[in-house]
Amino acid sequence: MDKQLDTSSGDYTGRTTDNLQNAVYIRLLTPLGSWWEEDSRLAAAPVAA
Repeated sequence: MDKQLDTSSGDYTGRTTDNLQNAVYIRLLTPLGSWWEEDSRLAAAPVAA
C-alpha cells in the first residue's frame, strides 16, 4: 500500500491506496523519454572498458 498522491497539488493526502492511481498519475505527468535523457554529470564521467 502506497501513500495516495493528491492530483491537484502533487502532495500526499494522508491516506493510503492499493490501486494504480499513483502510477497512472506519475506516468501522465512524466514526459515521454525523460527518464533516459542524458545527465550532464554522467556525461563527464569516464567509461570503464
